[in-house]
Order: sequence, then structure tokens, then C-alpha cells
Amino acid sequence: MFLRFVCTVTLIAFLNSVIGCTSNVKFTMDEVGKQPPKHINSVSLVSGDVVMFDKEGGTIDVEREMIVGVTKVYLKGGRRTGGDPVEIKLSDVKYVNVRKSSPTKTAFFVVGSFVAIGIVAAIIYLSNWELKLFED
Repeated sequence: MFLRFVCTVTLIAFLNSVIGCTSNVKFTMDEVGKQPPKHINSVSLVSGDVVMFDKEGGTIDVEREMIVGVTKVYLKGGRRTGGDPVEIKLSDVKYVNVRKSSPTKTAFFVVGSFVAIGIVAAIIYLSNWELKLFED
């Protein structure tokens, strides 16, 4: 029984990390100046272009007033494009997209998972149906 409990909690933790209780948030450069983000997903330029960064993300170099990073790699027509280092002046940036963790989404996911497990357990218990996921 303890093993099943540990497996269930581990599964919920795994699903939480896979689903990711995060949100993409768009900031203007005025908002970014107050608290620079550490990991920038993409940048919308004044010209209308969008620069997507790789999984490491872009960072703000405050001294040089630039956003630096490596562009996202794409396969286009069987060819690899992107992966190039890029430096963008802050004055050329309209919006910055940042991925932020959402405590509200995380709380709802965890509570919802435990409620769902409780409902399934109650159905199994009330129907006297044996579920043999793990053999002891």
C-alpha cells in the first residue's frame, strides 16, 4: 500500500513538471526596466519581427543596454536554421515574452489531481473492483 502511495505522489510530481504550471507573460520595456527577467523566451521588435530564443533564453545586459542570446533552432525544408548568437538593442524592443511559474495553476493542478485520485479510489472501493496496477 505504501508503495502505491509513493508511486502515485511521484506520478503527480512528474505530471506537474511535464505539464508545467507556467504562463507566458508579455512585458513592455518600461515594465522590464523595473525588474529585468532572467530568462526571456522571445522578443517582439518595433519593426514587427519576433526573435525566439533557444531553451537557455535571452538575458538583458544592463551595462550594454542589449538583450543577448541564441536564436531557436528550426528544421525548415530538411535544413537546420537558427542557433545563431544575437544581440538586440533595448531601444528596438517593443515587448518581451517571459515564462513565469504560476502558483495558482500549480495549486489547482495538485488539488485536482488528489481529488481525481480520491474519486477513482472511491469508485474502485464501492464497486469492489480490483485494480492490479502494481503487483506486490
